Amino acid sequence: MGCLRRPCCGIGQLACLTLIAVAGYADDTYVPTPQPVAGSVNVGCYYFPVHYHALRWRPMAESGGPKPLIGYYDGGSPEVLDWHVKFAVEHGIRFFVFDWYYDHQTDSVSSLNAGIDAFLASRYGGLMQFSLMWCNENGTPYAEPQLVRMTEAIAERYLSHTNFLKVDGRPVLWVSRPLHLLDVLGVDGLRDAVRSMNAKLEEHGHAPFFLVANTNERYDELVAAGFEAVSAYNYPQAGMDPAGKSAPYSDMVTGIQDVWAKVVKESPLPYIVPVSPGWDSRPWYGDNALVRTGSTPDLYAEMCRASLRYVDPQLNMVIAECWNEFGEGSYVEPTAQFGFGMLDAMRSVFCPDAGPHTDVTPAELGRTVPNFEPVPSLTSADIVAQGGNLLYNPGAERPWGWQHYDGTAVERTRENPHAGEWCLAMPPERGGMKSLWVVPCEPEKAYRVSAFVRCAPGASATMKVAPFANESSWTGRYIDIASSGSEDWAEVSGEVTCPDDSTYLSVEFIGTGGTVWVDDVSAVPVSP
Repeated sequence: MGCLRRPCCGIGQLACLTLIAVAGYADDTYVPTPQPVAGSVNVGCYYFPVHYHALRWRPMAESGGPKPLIGYYDGGSPEVLDWHVKFAVEHGIRFFVFDWYYDHQTDSVSSLNAGIDAFLASRYGGLMQFSLMWCNENGTPYAEPQLVRMTEAIAERYLSHTNFLKVDGRPVLWVSRPLHLLDVLGVDGLRDAVRSMNAKLEEHGHAPFFLVANTNERYDELVAAGFEAVSAYNYPQAGMDPAGKSAPYSDMVTGIQDVWAKVVKESPLPYIVPVSPGWDSRPWYGDNALVRTGSTPDLYAEMCRASLRYVDPQLNMVIAECWNEFGEGSYVEPTAQFGFGMLDAMRSVFCPDAGPHTDVTPAELGRTVPNFEPVPSLTSADIVAQGGNLLYNPGAERPWGWQHYDGTAVERTRENPHAGEWCLAMPPERGGMKSLWVVPCEPEKAYRVSAFVRCAPGASATMKVAPFANESSWTGRYIDIASSGSEDWAEVSGEVTCPDDSTYLSVEFIGTGGTVWVDDVSAVPVSP
Protein backbone atom coordinates (compact mmCIF):
# COMPACT_ATOMS: atom_id res chain seq x y z
CA MET A 1 0.00 0.00 0.00
CA GLY A 2 0.95 3.66 -0.18
CA CYS A 3 2.43 3.59 -3.69
CA LEU A 4 0.21 5.80 -5.79
CA ARG A 5 2.25 5.32 -8.97
CA ARG A 6 1.24 1.68 -9.37
CA PRO A 7 -2.36 0.62 -10.10
CA CYS A 8 -2.17 -2.11 -7.44
CA CYS A 9 -1.94 0.54 -4.75
CA GLY A 10 -4.78 2.63 -3.35
CA ILE A 11 -7.71 0.96 -1.71
CA GLY A 12 -7.25 -2.65 -2.85
CA GLN A 13 -5.41 -4.82 -0.35
CA LEU A 14 -5.72 -2.34 2.49
CA ALA A 15 -9.49 -2.20 2.13
CA CYS A 16 -9.87 -5.96 1.92
CA LEU A 17 -7.77 -6.56 5.00
CA THR A 18 -9.48 -3.78 6.93
CA LEU A 19 -12.96 -4.98 6.02
CA ILE A 20 -12.08 -8.32 7.55
CA ALA A 21 -10.76 -6.56 10.62
CA VAL A 22 -13.81 -4.35 11.13
CA ALA A 23 -16.46 -6.88 10.22
CA GLY A 24 -16.78 -7.87 13.86
CA TYR A 25 -17.87 -4.34 14.71
CA ALA A 26 -21.05 -4.53 12.68
CA ASP A 27 -24.14 -4.41 14.88
CA ASP A 28 -27.59 -2.91 14.88
CA THR A 29 -26.66 0.24 16.77
CA TYR A 30 -23.45 1.48 15.14
CA VAL A 31 -22.41 2.72 11.71
CA PRO A 32 -22.99 -0.10 9.18
CA THR A 33 -19.83 -1.64 7.76
CA PRO A 34 -18.70 0.36 4.71
CA GLN A 35 -18.54 -1.22 1.27
CA PRO A 36 -15.68 0.56 -0.55
CA VAL A 37 -15.57 1.05 -4.30
CA ALA A 38 -12.68 2.34 -6.39
CA GLY A 39 -12.00 3.24 -9.99
CA SER A 40 -8.78 3.64 -11.89
CA VAL A 41 -8.00 7.14 -10.50
CA ASN A 42 -6.83 7.78 -6.94
CA VAL A 43 -9.44 10.24 -5.69
CA GLY A 44 -8.91 12.26 -2.53
CA CYS A 45 -10.79 14.96 -0.68
CA TYR A 46 -9.69 17.76 1.61
CA TYR A 47 -11.29 17.60 5.07
CA PHE A 48 -11.98 20.61 7.31
CA PRO A 49 -11.49 19.17 10.83
CA VAL A 50 -12.69 22.00 13.07
CA HIS A 51 -16.42 21.26 13.52
CA TYR A 52 -15.61 20.03 17.02
CA HIS A 53 -17.93 22.17 19.11
CA ALA A 54 -21.21 23.97 18.75
CA LEU A 55 -19.93 27.44 17.90
CA ARG A 56 -18.31 26.12 14.73
CA TRP A 57 -21.81 25.58 13.34
CA ARG A 58 -23.23 28.95 14.32
CA PRO A 59 -22.50 30.71 10.96
CA MET A 60 -24.28 27.96 9.05
CA ALA A 61 -27.24 27.81 11.42
CA GLU A 62 -27.70 31.59 11.48
CA SER A 63 -27.40 31.96 7.70
CA GLY A 64 -29.90 29.16 7.02
CA GLY A 65 -27.47 26.48 5.85
CA PRO A 66 -25.95 24.41 4.52
CA LYS A 67 -26.79 21.58 6.91
CA PRO A 68 -25.29 18.08 6.80
CA LEU A 69 -27.71 15.16 6.49
CA ILE A 70 -26.39 13.82 9.80
CA GLY A 71 -27.03 17.16 11.50
CA TYR A 72 -24.69 19.71 13.04
CA TYR A 73 -22.36 17.01 14.25
CA ASP A 74 -19.58 16.76 16.81
CA GLY A 75 -16.58 16.56 14.49
CA GLY A 76 -14.41 15.31 17.35
CA SER A 77 -16.43 12.10 17.63
CA PRO A 78 -14.96 8.90 16.10
CA GLU A 79 -18.53 7.76 15.39
CA VAL A 80 -19.11 10.84 13.23
CA LEU A 81 -15.88 10.14 11.36
CA ASP A 82 -17.01 6.55 10.77
CA TRP A 83 -20.12 7.88 9.02
CA HIS A 84 -17.89 10.13 6.94
CA VAL A 85 -15.56 7.27 6.05
CA LYS A 86 -18.54 5.13 5.05
CA PHE A 87 -19.99 7.85 2.84
CA ALA A 88 -16.58 8.59 1.29
CA VAL A 89 -15.32 5.09 0.45
CA GLU A 90 -18.70 4.02 -0.91
CA HIS A 91 -18.37 6.80 -3.50
CA GLY A 92 -14.79 6.18 -4.59
CA ILE A 93 -12.89 8.59 -2.30
CA ARG A 94 -9.71 6.82 -1.22
CA PHE A 95 -8.03 9.38 1.01
CA PHE A 96 -8.69 12.46 3.12
CA VAL A 97 -6.22 15.34 3.27
CA PHE A 98 -6.92 17.04 6.58
CA ASP A 99 -6.38 20.76 6.95
CA TRP A 100 -3.69 20.77 9.66
CA TYR A 101 -2.97 23.59 12.09
CA TYR A 102 0.34 23.97 13.90
CA ASP A 103 1.64 26.93 15.88
CA HIS A 104 5.32 27.14 14.96
CA GLN A 105 5.92 29.83 17.57
CA THR A 106 4.78 27.71 20.50
CA ASP A 107 5.51 24.30 18.93
CA SER A 108 1.95 23.18 19.61
CA VAL A 109 -0.53 21.17 17.56
CA SER A 110 -3.79 23.10 17.55
CA SER A 111 -7.04 21.87 19.07
CA LEU A 112 -8.52 22.73 15.65
CA ASN A 113 -7.25 19.30 14.53
CA ALA A 114 -9.92 17.44 16.52
CA GLY A 115 -11.29 15.81 13.38
CA ILE A 116 -7.94 14.17 12.61
CA ASP A 117 -7.75 12.67 16.08
CA ALA A 118 -11.31 11.38 15.70
CA PHE A 119 -10.42 9.81 12.34
CA LEU A 120 -7.42 8.03 13.86
CA ALA A 121 -9.59 6.75 16.70
CA SER A 122 -12.43 5.61 14.43
CA ARG A 123 -13.28 1.99 13.64
CA TYR A 124 -13.27 2.34 9.86
CA GLY A 125 -10.53 4.93 9.32
CA GLY A 126 -8.20 2.19 8.14
CA LEU A 127 -10.33 1.82 5.01
CA MET A 128 -8.87 5.12 3.80
CA GLN A 129 -5.47 6.67 3.53
CA PHE A 130 -4.93 10.13 4.96
CA SER A 131 -2.53 13.02 4.71
CA LEU A 132 -2.15 16.59 5.96
CA MET A 133 -2.29 20.01 4.37
CA TRP A 134 -0.22 22.29 6.56
CA CYS A 135 -2.29 25.48 6.81
CA ASN A 136 0.54 27.99 7.05
CA GLU A 137 -1.67 30.98 6.27
CA ASN A 138 -0.21 32.76 9.30
CA GLY A 139 2.01 35.48 7.87
CA THR A 140 4.64 35.36 10.62
CA PRO A 141 8.21 34.36 9.68
CA TYR A 142 9.48 30.79 9.88
CA ALA A 143 12.93 29.56 10.81
CA GLU A 144 14.47 26.21 9.97
CA PRO A 145 14.48 24.91 13.59
CA GLN A 146 10.73 25.54 13.82
CA LEU A 147 10.08 23.54 10.66
CA VAL A 148 12.19 20.69 12.00
CA ARG A 149 10.21 20.64 15.25
CA MET A 150 7.00 20.64 13.23
CA THR A 151 8.32 17.67 11.26
CA GLU A 152 8.98 15.83 14.50
CA ALA A 153 5.39 16.48 15.60
CA ILE A 154 4.11 15.03 12.32
CA ALA A 155 6.37 11.99 12.64
CA GLU A 156 5.37 11.29 16.23
CA ARG A 157 1.63 11.84 15.80
CA TYR A 158 0.83 10.54 12.32
CA LEU A 159 3.52 8.70 10.40
CA SER A 160 3.36 5.56 12.52
CA HIS A 161 -0.10 4.94 11.06
CA THR A 162 0.20 2.54 8.16
CA ASN A 163 -2.52 4.29 6.18
CA PHE A 164 -0.67 7.61 5.97
CA LEU A 165 -0.67 8.52 2.27
CA LYS A 166 2.63 7.87 0.50
CA VAL A 167 4.05 8.23 -2.99
CA ASP A 168 6.89 5.78 -3.71
CA GLY A 169 7.04 5.08 0.01
CA ARG A 170 7.38 8.79 0.91
CA PRO A 171 4.81 10.49 3.20
CA VAL A 172 2.85 13.15 1.32
CA LEU A 173 2.55 16.61 2.86
CA TRP A 174 0.59 19.43 1.23
CA VAL A 175 1.68 23.02 1.96
CA SER A 176 -1.08 25.58 1.76
CA ARG A 177 1.14 28.67 1.24
CA PRO A 178 4.47 27.51 -0.20
CA LEU A 179 5.24 30.95 -1.64
CA HIS A 180 5.21 32.37 1.89
CA LEU A 181 8.00 29.96 2.80
CA LEU A 182 9.94 31.01 -0.29
CA ASP A 183 9.47 34.68 0.54
CA VAL A 184 10.65 34.22 4.12
CA LEU A 185 13.47 31.73 3.68
CA GLY A 186 14.47 32.15 0.06
CA VAL A 187 15.10 29.24 -2.27
CA ASP A 188 18.39 28.22 -0.65
CA GLY A 189 17.07 28.61 2.87
CA LEU A 190 13.95 26.59 2.14
CA ARG A 191 15.98 23.88 0.41
CA ASP A 192 18.22 23.64 3.49
CA ALA A 193 15.16 23.53 5.76
CA VAL A 194 13.60 20.74 3.69
CA ARG A 195 16.83 18.75 3.95
CA SER A 196 16.81 19.18 7.72
CA MET A 197 13.15 18.18 7.89
CA ASN A 198 13.89 15.03 5.92
CA ALA A 199 16.85 14.27 8.16
CA LYS A 200 14.51 14.43 11.14
CA LEU A 201 12.18 12.00 9.38
CA GLU A 202 15.09 9.65 8.84
CA GLU A 203 15.85 9.78 12.58
CA HIS A 204 12.31 8.50 13.14
CA GLY A 205 12.68 5.76 10.54
CA HIS A 206 10.68 7.43 7.76
CA ALA A 207 11.43 8.26 4.15
CA PRO A 208 11.69 11.92 3.03
CA PHE A 209 8.58 14.00 2.51
CA PHE A 210 6.83 14.09 -0.86
CA LEU A 211 5.97 17.80 -0.74
CA VAL A 212 2.98 19.19 -2.64
CA ALA A 213 2.79 22.97 -3.24
CA ASN A 214 -0.67 24.48 -3.51
CA THR A 215 0.19 27.15 -6.06
CA ASN A 216 0.48 27.75 -9.80
CA GLU A 217 3.42 30.16 -9.64
CA ARG A 218 7.24 30.11 -9.33
CA TYR A 219 7.64 26.49 -10.33
CA ASP A 220 11.41 26.61 -10.82
CA GLU A 221 11.91 27.89 -7.27
CA LEU A 222 9.68 25.14 -5.90
CA VAL A 223 11.68 22.50 -7.75
CA ALA A 224 14.94 23.91 -6.40
CA ALA A 225 13.53 24.00 -2.86
CA GLY A 226 12.55 20.33 -2.94
CA PHE A 227 8.85 20.18 -3.85
CA GLU A 228 7.64 17.17 -5.84
CA ALA A 229 4.19 18.18 -7.12
CA VAL A 230 1.74 21.06 -7.37
CA SER A 231 -1.96 21.28 -6.69
CA ALA A 232 -4.51 23.74 -5.26
CA TYR A 233 -7.18 23.94 -2.61
CA ASN A 234 -9.68 25.58 -4.92
CA TYR A 235 -9.98 28.09 -7.75
CA PRO A 236 -13.17 29.88 -6.63
CA GLN A 237 -12.77 32.70 -9.16
CA ALA A 238 -12.17 30.47 -12.17
CA GLY A 239 -14.09 31.69 -15.20
CA MET A 240 -15.26 34.98 -13.65
CA ASP A 241 -14.25 38.63 -13.46
CA PRO A 242 -11.61 38.84 -10.68
CA ALA A 243 -13.27 42.03 -9.44
CA GLY A 244 -16.70 40.41 -9.23
CA LYS A 245 -18.42 38.85 -6.25
CA SER A 246 -20.89 36.55 -7.98
CA ALA A 247 -20.92 34.39 -11.09
CA PRO A 248 -22.56 31.15 -12.26
CA TYR A 249 -20.98 27.88 -11.22
CA SER A 250 -21.37 26.75 -14.83
CA ASP A 251 -18.72 29.36 -15.76
CA MET A 252 -16.48 27.83 -13.11
CA VAL A 253 -16.91 24.40 -14.70
CA THR A 254 -15.54 25.70 -18.00
CA GLY A 255 -13.14 28.28 -16.58
CA ILE A 256 -11.34 25.85 -14.30
CA GLN A 257 -10.31 23.83 -17.35
CA ASP A 258 -8.31 26.81 -18.59
CA VAL A 259 -6.50 26.88 -15.23
CA TRP A 260 -5.77 23.15 -15.37
CA ALA A 261 -4.46 23.42 -18.93
CA LYS A 262 -2.18 26.33 -18.01
CA VAL A 263 -0.69 24.48 -15.02
CA VAL A 264 -0.13 21.27 -17.00
CA LYS A 265 1.56 23.27 -19.77
CA GLU A 266 3.81 25.40 -17.57
CA SER A 267 4.64 23.28 -14.52
CA PRO A 268 7.69 20.99 -14.60
CA LEU A 269 6.19 19.28 -11.54
CA PRO A 270 3.33 16.75 -11.80
CA TYR A 271 -0.14 18.10 -11.10
CA ILE A 272 -2.71 16.78 -8.63
CA VAL A 273 -5.87 18.05 -10.29
CA PRO A 274 -8.28 19.91 -7.94
CA VAL A 275 -12.05 19.79 -8.49
CA SER A 276 -14.69 21.79 -6.67
CA PRO A 277 -18.45 21.32 -6.16
CA GLY A 278 -18.96 25.08 -5.75
CA TRP A 279 -18.30 28.15 -3.64
CA ASP A 280 -20.57 30.28 -1.46
CA SER A 281 -18.83 31.84 1.53
CA ARG A 282 -21.82 33.85 2.79
CA PRO A 283 -21.99 31.90 6.10
CA TRP A 284 -18.56 33.34 6.94
CA TYR A 285 -18.45 36.66 5.12
CA GLY A 286 -22.05 37.75 4.61
CA ASP A 287 -22.48 40.48 2.01
CA ASN A 288 -18.73 40.50 1.29
CA ALA A 289 -18.75 36.86 0.20
CA LEU A 290 -17.77 35.42 -3.14
CA VAL A 291 -20.62 33.32 -4.53
CA ARG A 292 -20.82 30.85 -7.43
CA THR A 293 -24.50 30.43 -8.15
CA GLY A 294 -26.37 27.46 -9.56
CA SER A 295 -24.11 24.63 -8.43
CA THR A 296 -25.67 21.20 -9.10
CA PRO A 297 -24.50 17.57 -8.97
CA ASP A 298 -24.82 17.31 -12.75
CA LEU A 299 -22.53 20.29 -13.30
CA TYR A 300 -20.09 18.95 -10.75
CA ALA A 301 -20.06 15.60 -12.58
CA GLU A 302 -19.24 17.53 -15.75
CA MET A 303 -16.25 19.14 -14.00
CA CYS A 304 -15.06 15.79 -12.62
CA ARG A 305 -15.35 14.20 -16.05
CA ALA A 306 -13.30 17.00 -17.60
CA SER A 307 -10.59 16.58 -14.94
CA LEU A 308 -9.74 13.12 -16.26
CA ARG A 309 -8.05 14.74 -19.28
CA TYR A 310 -5.53 16.49 -16.99
CA VAL A 311 -4.64 13.70 -14.57
CA ASP A 312 -0.90 13.14 -14.36
CA PRO A 313 -0.24 9.61 -15.69
CA GLN A 314 2.24 8.80 -12.93
CA LEU A 315 0.60 10.34 -9.85
CA ASN A 316 -2.87 9.45 -11.16
CA MET A 317 -4.54 11.67 -8.58
CA VAL A 318 -7.54 14.01 -8.30
CA ILE A 319 -8.47 15.90 -5.14
CA ALA A 320 -11.80 17.54 -4.27
CA GLU A 321 -12.25 20.64 -2.15
CA CYS A 322 -13.81 19.92 0.19
CA TRP A 323 -15.57 17.28 2.23
CA ASN A 324 -17.13 19.80 4.61
CA GLU A 325 -16.09 23.42 4.01
CA PHE A 326 -19.62 24.58 4.75
CA GLY A 327 -18.59 28.14 5.64
CA GLU A 328 -17.10 28.48 2.15
CA GLY A 329 -19.90 26.61 0.42
CA SER A 330 -17.57 23.99 -1.06
CA TYR A 331 -18.55 20.52 0.11
CA VAL A 332 -19.36 17.04 -1.13
CA GLU A 333 -20.58 15.66 2.21
CA PRO A 334 -24.29 14.76 2.02
CA THR A 335 -26.49 17.74 2.94
CA ALA A 336 -30.14 18.65 3.17
CA GLN A 337 -29.66 20.71 -0.02
CA PHE A 338 -28.04 18.12 -2.31
CA GLY A 339 -28.50 14.82 -0.48
CA PHE A 340 -25.84 12.41 -1.77
CA GLY A 341 -25.84 14.18 -5.15
CA MET A 342 -22.26 15.46 -5.08
CA LEU A 343 -20.88 12.11 -3.94
CA ASP A 344 -22.97 10.26 -6.50
CA ALA A 345 -21.51 12.55 -9.17
CA MET A 346 -18.00 11.53 -8.11
CA ARG A 347 -18.90 7.84 -8.02
CA SER A 348 -20.45 7.98 -11.49
CA VAL A 349 -17.33 9.60 -13.00
CA PHE A 350 -14.49 8.01 -11.09
CA CYS A 351 -16.04 4.55 -10.48
CA PRO A 352 -18.15 3.98 -13.60
CA ASP A 353 -18.11 0.19 -13.22
CA ALA A 354 -19.09 0.13 -9.55
CA GLY A 355 -22.72 -0.70 -10.28
CA PRO A 356 -25.84 0.35 -8.38
CA HIS A 357 -25.74 1.14 -4.68
CA THR A 358 -28.00 2.30 -1.86
CA ASP A 359 -27.11 5.22 0.39
CA VAL A 360 -28.30 5.16 3.97
CA THR A 361 -28.33 7.78 6.72
CA PRO A 362 -28.50 7.45 10.51
CA ALA A 363 -32.03 8.87 10.48
CA GLU A 364 -33.19 6.17 8.07
CA LEU A 365 -31.86 3.58 10.52
CA GLY A 366 -33.48 5.29 13.49
CA ARG A 367 -30.11 6.22 14.98
CA THR A 368 -28.69 9.42 16.38
CA VAL A 369 -25.25 10.92 15.82
CA PRO A 370 -23.31 13.00 18.37
CA ASN A 371 -24.25 16.56 17.48
CA PHE A 372 -24.83 20.11 18.71
CA GLU A 373 -28.48 20.80 18.16
CA PRO A 374 -29.91 23.27 18.69
CA VAL A 375 -26.83 25.28 17.74
CA PRO A 376 -26.29 28.02 20.36
CA SER A 377 -27.01 31.59 19.31
CA LEU A 378 -27.05 34.81 21.30
CA THR A 379 -29.15 37.51 19.67
CA SER A 380 -29.34 41.17 20.60
CA ALA A 381 -32.70 40.47 22.21
CA ASP A 382 -31.16 37.69 24.29
CA ILE A 383 -28.43 40.04 25.50
CA VAL A 384 -30.98 42.70 26.47
CA ALA A 385 -33.02 40.06 28.32
CA GLN A 386 -29.84 39.08 30.20
CA GLY A 387 -29.27 42.67 31.33
CA GLY A 388 -26.45 43.25 28.84
CA ASN A 389 -24.67 40.01 29.71
CA LEU A 390 -22.60 38.91 26.71
CA LEU A 391 -22.13 35.33 27.92
CA TYR A 392 -24.09 32.39 26.54
CA ASN A 393 -25.76 30.10 29.12
CA PRO A 394 -24.70 32.15 32.17
CA GLY A 395 -26.98 30.27 34.57
CA ALA A 396 -26.35 26.72 33.30
CA GLU A 397 -29.99 26.38 32.24
CA ARG A 398 -28.91 25.08 28.83
CA PRO A 399 -26.89 21.88 28.34
CA TRP A 400 -24.01 23.42 26.33
CA GLY A 401 -21.50 26.16 27.00
CA TRP A 402 -19.06 25.06 29.74
CA GLN A 403 -16.11 22.68 29.51
CA HIS A 404 -13.37 21.37 31.80
CA TYR A 405 -9.76 21.85 30.76
CA ASP A 406 -9.53 18.16 29.88
CA GLY A 407 -12.22 18.64 27.23
CA THR A 408 -15.13 17.05 29.10
CA ALA A 409 -18.43 18.85 29.57
CA VAL A 410 -19.07 20.40 32.98
CA GLU A 411 -21.73 18.58 34.95
CA ARG A 412 -24.95 20.47 35.61
CA THR A 413 -26.74 19.80 38.87
CA ARG A 414 -30.03 20.76 40.51
CA GLU A 415 -28.37 20.58 43.89
CA ASN A 416 -29.05 23.97 45.55
CA PRO A 417 -28.60 26.33 42.58
CA HIS A 418 -28.21 30.03 43.24
CA ALA A 419 -31.06 30.82 40.84
CA GLY A 420 -33.12 28.91 38.29
CA GLU A 421 -33.06 25.10 38.15
CA TRP A 422 -29.41 24.36 37.48
CA CYS A 423 -25.88 25.25 38.46
CA LEU A 424 -22.43 23.96 37.44
CA ALA A 425 -20.46 21.46 39.55
CA MET A 426 -16.66 21.42 39.30
CA PRO A 427 -15.01 18.47 41.12
CA PRO A 428 -11.42 18.96 42.33
CA GLU A 429 -9.91 16.38 39.98
CA ARG A 430 -10.99 18.46 36.98
CA GLY A 431 -8.90 21.43 38.07
CA GLY A 432 -10.86 24.07 36.23
CA MET A 433 -13.47 24.98 33.66
CA LYS A 434 -14.06 27.60 30.98
CA SER A 435 -16.81 29.18 28.91
CA LEU A 436 -16.80 27.79 25.39
CA TRP A 437 -18.67 30.88 24.24
CA VAL A 438 -15.97 33.56 24.13
CA VAL A 439 -17.24 37.05 24.88
CA PRO A 440 -16.62 39.70 22.21
CA CYS A 441 -14.78 42.69 23.63
CA GLU A 442 -13.33 45.97 22.44
CA PRO A 443 -9.64 46.56 23.11
CA GLU A 444 -8.98 48.95 26.02
CA LYS A 445 -12.65 48.85 27.08
CA ALA A 446 -13.61 47.80 30.63
CA TYR A 447 -15.93 44.89 31.45
CA ARG A 448 -17.42 43.81 34.75
CA VAL A 449 -17.11 40.06 35.23
CA SER A 450 -18.99 38.34 38.04
CA ALA A 451 -20.35 35.01 39.23
CA PHE A 452 -21.83 33.32 42.25
CA VAL A 453 -19.80 30.47 43.72
CA ARG A 454 -20.04 28.18 46.71
CA CYS A 455 -17.38 25.78 47.92
CA ALA A 456 -17.23 22.49 49.75
CA PRO A 457 -15.49 22.72 53.15
CA GLY A 458 -11.81 23.43 52.56
CA ALA A 459 -12.29 24.28 48.88
CA SER A 460 -11.75 27.57 47.12
CA ALA A 461 -12.44 29.03 43.69
CA THR A 462 -10.71 31.67 41.58
CA MET A 463 -12.40 33.40 38.65
CA LYS A 464 -10.22 34.71 35.82
CA VAL A 465 -10.48 35.65 32.17
CA ALA A 466 -8.39 34.50 29.22
CA PRO A 467 -7.93 37.08 26.43
CA PHE A 468 -8.28 35.78 22.85
CA ALA A 469 -6.88 37.41 19.71
CA ASN A 470 -9.84 35.97 17.81
CA GLU A 471 -12.52 33.38 18.52
CA SER A 472 -10.06 30.48 18.57
CA SER A 473 -6.62 31.96 19.33
CA TRP A 474 -5.82 32.32 23.02
CA THR A 475 -3.10 34.87 23.74
CA GLY A 476 -1.46 32.54 26.28
CA ARG A 477 -2.15 34.53 29.44
CA TYR A 478 -4.77 34.96 32.17
CA ILE A 479 -6.10 37.87 34.19
CA ASP A 480 -7.24 37.03 37.75
CA ILE A 481 -10.56 38.57 38.78
CA ALA A 482 -11.51 37.39 42.28
CA SER A 483 -11.51 34.38 44.66
CA SER A 484 -13.78 32.90 47.31
CA GLY A 485 -13.84 29.99 49.75
CA SER A 486 -17.36 30.58 51.07
CA GLU A 487 -19.51 27.53 51.78
CA ASP A 488 -22.60 29.63 51.00
CA TRP A 489 -23.33 31.30 47.68
CA ALA A 490 -21.11 34.37 47.42
CA GLU A 491 -20.59 36.79 44.56
CA VAL A 492 -17.11 37.21 43.12
CA SER A 493 -16.60 40.10 40.73
CA GLY A 494 -14.16 42.59 39.31
CA GLU A 495 -13.40 44.75 36.32
CA VAL A 496 -11.04 43.86 33.51
CA THR A 497 -9.85 45.98 30.61
CA CYS A 498 -9.69 44.09 27.35
CA PRO A 499 -6.03 44.05 26.23
CA ASP A 500 -5.20 45.88 23.04
CA ASP A 501 -4.23 42.59 21.30
CA SER A 502 -7.53 40.89 22.12
CA THR A 503 -11.06 40.87 20.73
CA TYR A 504 -12.61 38.12 22.89
CA LEU A 505 -12.53 36.96 26.51
CA SER A 506 -13.16 33.51 27.98
CA VAL A 507 -14.45 33.37 31.57
CA GLU A 508 -12.75 30.61 33.55
CA PHE A 509 -12.64 29.13 37.04
CA ILE A 510 -9.97 27.23 38.99
CA GLY A 511 -11.06 25.08 41.93
CA THR A 512 -8.88 23.57 44.64
CA GLY A 513 -9.46 21.50 47.78
CA GLY A 514 -12.90 20.16 46.92
CA THR A 515 -15.99 20.60 44.77
CA VAL A 516 -16.92 24.10 43.66
CA TRP A 517 -20.34 25.13 42.36
CA VAL A 518 -20.82 28.06 39.96
CA ASP A 519 -23.96 29.89 38.83
CA ASP A 520 -25.09 33.13 37.22
CA VAL A 521 -21.87 34.13 35.47
CA SER A 522 -21.84 37.55 33.84
CA ALA A 523 -19.67 39.67 31.55
CA VAL A 524 -21.10 43.15 30.99
CA PRO A 525 -19.50 46.21 29.36
CA VAL A 526 -18.83 49.07 31.78
CA SER A 527 -20.50 52.24 30.56
CA PRO A 528 -18.10 55.04 29.53
